[in-house]
Amino acid sequence: MCESLNSKIVKGRDKPIISCLEFIREYIMRKIFMVQKEIDKANGPLTPIATKTLEKIKERAVQCRAVFCGNGKYQVTSEGTNQYVVNMDQQTCSCNRWELTGIPCKHSIAAIWDMRLNNENVGIPETWTKKKRRRSATEDDGVSTKWKSVTCTKCGNVGHNGRTCKGQSQTMNGTGEGAAGSSGGVQNGVGNKGKSPML
Repeated sequence: MCESLNSKIVKGRDKPIISCLEFIREYIMRKIFMVQKEIDKANGPLTPIATKTLEKIKERAVQCRAVFCGNGKYQVTSEGTNQYVVNMDQQTCSCNRWELTGIPCKHSIAAIWDMRLNNENVGIPETWTKKKRRRSATEDDGVSTKWKSVTCTKCGNVGHNGRTCKGQSQTMNGTGEGAAGSSGGVQNGVGNKGKSPML
């Protein structure tokens, strides 16, 4: 939040406090006006991006089959064998996409269509309440970094970084094995019996 605020008031933050507040007030006025223009362009209750997303979900929902189980619950079969439970009273699905994005998933869309065929009141608020940030396809999720090899910037060995380096000498094969070197060798320019000076 701090970085976002600084990026928006970069032209006004070096001004006196009253002038800075005036700059922020005018920015908010322009922002509200721009958002209102986008709202006026929308043909329905959803934003243009949410409308496109929902249309894509509807295309995939054609392949789903919903069966009413009672108490506002549906069993939805997708892709032939996969089954999901949709609770229309709690507005949840066992795939968890409805809860995360705020837009009904393809399984819940199939359940909504079944309710409309039976003249039932759907009563689903068409809102875009994003509860959890979704990572993009190119963003690193932090899982793959576990298997990446780390090379030390001090000794050049693989398997540790410069912060955890204990002064191993660089080996011939670069694998980090035998990092202690020979008994008569020199480690980082200091003898085996000496101590490295503090930098």
